[in-house]
Amino acid sequence: MKVLLVNPYQLAKDDRERRLVQPFAPLGPLYIASILEKQGHKVKFYDATFERSLDGYLRLIDGWGPQIVGSYSTFLSRDNAIFMAQAAKERGILNVAGGPEANVDVQGYLNAGYDIVVNGEGEITMGELVREAGGGRDWARVDGISYQSNIDKKYLTTQLRPRNLDLDSLPLPARHLVDIERYRKAWMKKHGFFTLNVLASRGCPFDCGFCSRPVFGRKYSARSVENVLEELKEIKKKHSPDRVRFVDDNLLLHPKWMRALCDRLASEDLDLEFECLSRVSVMDRDLVKAMRKAGFRRVFLGVESGSPRVLKRMCKDQRIKDIGRASMVAKEEGIDQHWFMMLGYPGEELDDIEQSMALMERYLPDEFSTTVAYPIKGTRLHSEVKDTMDGSRWTTSGDNKLVFKHRYPERLYKWTILRMRLSLILRRNLTGGSPLIKGFDVLAKTISRALAGEGRPVVPITKTPSYDMTLASNRTFQRYRDLSTEMLLVSFKPGMHVLDIGCGTGEEALLLASKGVHVTAIDISKEMLDIARSKIAQAGLQDMVDVREGSASDLLSVRGLKGQGPFDGAYSSFGVINCVSDLEQFSKDLSSLLRPGAPFVTSIMNRSSLWEILAYMLTLRPRTAFRRFKGTRARIDGVERTDYTVRYYSPQDIRSIFDQDFSLDDLRTYPLLPPPYFDRLFRALPGFLKWSSRKGQTEAGGLGDHMFVRMHRSSSGQ
Repeated sequence: MKVLLVNPYQLAKDDRERRLVQPFAPLGPLYIASILEKQGHKVKFYDATFERSLDGYLRLIDGWGPQIVGSYSTFLSRDNAIFMAQAAKERGILNVAGGPEANVDVQGYLNAGYDIVVNGEGEITMGELVREAGGGRDWARVDGISYQSNIDKKYLTTQLRPRNLDLDSLPLPARHLVDIERYRKAWMKKHGFFTLNVLASRGCPFDCGFCSRPVFGRKYSARSVENVLEELKEIKKKHSPDRVRFVDDNLLLHPKWMRALCDRLASEDLDLEFECLSRVSVMDRDLVKAMRKAGFRRVFLGVESGSPRVLKRMCKDQRIKDIGRASMVAKEEGIDQHWFMMLGYPGEELDDIEQSMALMERYLPDEFSTTVAYPIKGTRLHSEVKDTMDGSRWTTSGDNKLVFKHRYPERLYKWTILRMRLSLILRRNLTGGSPLIKGFDVLAKTISRALAGEGRPVVPITKTPSYDMTLASNRTFQRYRDLSTEMLLVSFKPGMHVLDIGCGTGEEALLLASKGVHVTAIDISKEMLDIARSKIAQAGLQDMVDVREGSASDLLSVRGLKGQGPFDGAYSSFGVINCVSDLEQFSKDLSSLLRPGAPFVTSIMNRSSLWEILAYMLTLRPRTAFRRFKGTRARIDGVERTDYTVRYYSPQDIRSIFDQDFSLDDLRTYPLLPPPYFDRLFRALPGFLKWSSRKGQTEAGGLGDHMFVRMHRSSSGQ
């Protein structure tokens, strides 16, 4: 019979694999092809890996006319597999599905157009199935399949076929059906070497909660060392790869067998390098030494998590000390290590994520890849979360999107993956005590806490009773206050009478009064004013400071303010100006209260804050990164109107708005100085705060969180 075996996977649809470029032809269909050829059937293999469309498949089934199409299914190629089945069904061709995806969703594949699903290993089953297809088509006579009855449409499953433990009885994969040169070209272009895949054993006896083993199951069996050597010699002679990847779930499971394989590889002149997957618990030093001598250059380790609690939930049956020992042994023996890490497993807390970060930063694997927990049907993980799944699924190997309910948002996991990469890059290129590494760690942990909902940066909400205490403990804000104070003391001298707009609890007013400056201070918050009056009384400066209730948005309506003018100057600190409803009118009103030449000093929240933009971009929230361009909302305690629009301005805006009434003397920002709400990041780095406010000064304005502005009333002002 004519049998077309199909690999529906397309590299063009897999964004992550297109970047990595490590394609392998699936061995399952090639083993089946060898069996069918041995039985005398005509077999072709359609491989969609490098195809841009499936037109070639359609031409093949129309031109060659196969009687059976057998598809190898994975969850990444499901859509293509279903399209192929429907196209074949329209042409009256028998459709058969096998592989991991079809084995965990038998009814889904039968409903989508497949006539039969092969359960478990496919070689012997497909041999019997093809023979029956050429005869009476009594599927009940074929063990190891599922199908739908033609009579009552019931789903039927025949007796499960036992695993074939004699793997040496199988012929070698039919690689002659594959266009090996396309694989060679892709590997050479990306990596400079060519790798082929070999399977030396089947099955895994471990019971990891996220792992699916629908084809080979938990029963382990291995080929003989001689049989493996026969295949390696054949592929070296026919295809000349530079490297071979053993794609077994755990090549090192039986150390005695593995040692025998290494000894034979070391004694043979194959001129090949090798790589494989392993559990950390079997990475014995003597065995690793033998692997290195045999030509092994890389090992993939299923580390998954740095948290013992999460590893226990995963049923990984491994300890943190085993991970560390395996990593050190591989490093010391000269074998590169690639760690598989997993995030978002049910029950994982932020502290568990930090433990995973710490483990990676301690051992610095040569490579790693990270995935968000994905519940594959048939796994313990799927059983645990199936009731909270949202119905979506991954379509590429790099999707890493959440498909079930998590405690934390998806962006935390995406940020953590990026954080892992950045952290390892820094640690590989800088010494451990580098200030850059320390600064990055503080920033990264704070961003993680924010994304997890523990301290997310927001527009500060004024809490009056603890206002002074909060600001006094904020070292970053104190650095901003120092910069503002320097500009105030340069501008205002003893004997002057100045207007404090938005005085808060009176800190600046008290400072200036102690220097001999008379201050009229206004604020919209009654609670703030009560605190200010109390502090002024305690300092005995009632004769120097006059406190009044009033709004910066309506200066001329403040009781008695006109009668006290004209003032010798005015100032407004830290965002008061950002809450003014009409800044052009404010400029005119303020000008009318000042004498010609009187200075006005203010600090204004900038529209473009470098730190804020970077923080939100790194946490994958680009819209929020530019929130200041639209304005935000803020609340002020002690004010009947509790919701204010906060408007942000650029240096150009300030120049334009005040141009009619004031002349600009100085405008500067500090792009390297972080916002006050980042204080937890930098309070342990006072030297950085001081440096960033000196070296980072930009007098023309720029990306600083605040602008510090000094101007004077022009003679043309009102």
